[in-house]
Amino acid sequence: MQRLEIDAETLRINYWKSINRGLDRYLQDLKGIVLLIHNSAEIDDILSFLKRLRPKDELDILYISLVRSFYHIKLFFDERKLDKKRLHVLDCVSSMITDIDDKGIFRGEEDIEAIFRRPPSDFHRLEGLVSEGLESLKKSGVLADMVVVDSISQLINLTFPTESQLRDFYSFLNAIRNKLMGVMHDTFILLYDDKIGYVRHIPIVHADHIIRMEVIREKPSWRG
Repeated sequence: MQRLEIDAETLRINYWKSINRGLDRYLQDLKGIVLLIHNSAEIDDILSFLKRLRPKDELDILYISLVRSFYHIKLFFDERKLDKKRLHVLDCVSSMITDIDDKGIFRGEEDIEAIFRRPPSDFHRLEGLVSEGLESLKKSGVLADMVVVDSISQLINLTFPTESQLRDFYSFLNAIRNKLMGVMHDTFILLYDDKIGYVRHIPIVHADHIIRMEVIREKPSWRG
């Protein structure tokens, strides 16, 4: 267990895999397919995690959001800078709220920018969205170093998944490794919100790292 002090709150992170090194040392070289199981609905907690990830590297991140609009993410991004990281958001939420331009492409000019698409209904369509987002960034002159999907709990319940859901999920993970990962796109982080139930099906064979992050907010107790 690692304990980190963040302002007046405490972020406690428990790991499914044993980590003998300190948290920052572990995260500074993190690459591959990462399943991040978390219990937080706050984008600020996710950005805090990304800020600690490979802090010395300049990273372009394709952030595919299935649960948060670009405008919500940008609000917190402006308050919590990610240092050397740029966030390119593929927003699949705003289309459910308002009319969108679903033909736009990334410009690659800002620290945080967005394109808007319809939400995927399954992992096959999510794979297509990842490919489309990477290609759009490439056309703007940006080669994404990292892809973050927030979150796959929209497509699968790892407490009681069906056989077809598990099959499609594992096929998606194989597609990431065999078709989408490369020299530049070397890290894929898949967020999973475990508030819907205890995770019973963990893709140990398919993922390089499986991390469970518990965010517990505590008010400091002062005694005079």
